[in-house]
Amino acid sequence: MIGGEEMKQKKSLIKSILVIAVSLGLMAGCAALKNYGTLTAATGKVTINDLIENWQDYRIYYAGLAVDNPSAIMFDTKIEGRRITSDKWIPVTEKSVAESVVGWLNANINYPSDLMKIIGPKGKFFGYMYSYWVTVEIKGIDDKTIWMGDLPLPPMDNGPNFMGGG
Repeated sequence: MIGGEEMKQKKSLIKSILVIAVSLGLMAGCAALKNYGTLTAATGKVTINDLIENWQDYRIYYAGLAVDNPSAIMFDTKIEGRRITSDKWIPVTEKSVAESVVGWLNANINYPSDLMKIIGPKGKFFGYMYSYWVTVEIKGIDDKTIWMGDLPLPPMDNGPNFMGGG
């Protein structure tokens, strides 16, 4: 029975090592995520119409193929020198363009848009995003700068007759 006892100890040691390895992996993963931001629901008094009305208080960008085929619109605040950078978001420099982007987002009734707050890695507010997408990669660059990843193309609803259906 000494062999059986030895086998139990080896299994116990292997289990312990596995638990430690998994724990270390989880801790490392959580530590790596501390430099990422999030989107949260924009509850309160601010609406997309308020943002459009006060468009000059923000640096505005949209993601998507064109003004008439957007994935989202982003309102970057000018609070305390904070800034949102990106690779593919397109600047909006006129109120009429911002209104058009929002109009096209609202026209997609199968994918309703929501207003979300953009929160940086340390819980700092950076702006708003209006979209039907609820996730986007947000990485901290420094205390006053975050980077917003690109969004997928807008979803398409081709209707019941697409490809011979319906």
